[in-house]
Amino acid sequence: MLIYRSLTGKDDASFCHKVTKALSEGRQLHEAAPPMPSMAMLRK
Repeated sequence: MLIYRSLTGKDDASFCHKVTKALSEGRQLHEAAPPMPSMAMLRK
């Protein structure tokens, strides 16, 4: 079973750091919604 984590927030450096941290913990970027650049779906 895949587990997804949704990250949302203001499109700024803090959001980028959250995504980078999740990626460094082994998560994979699954989807980023183009109309909402400050949302990322990550899966483990």
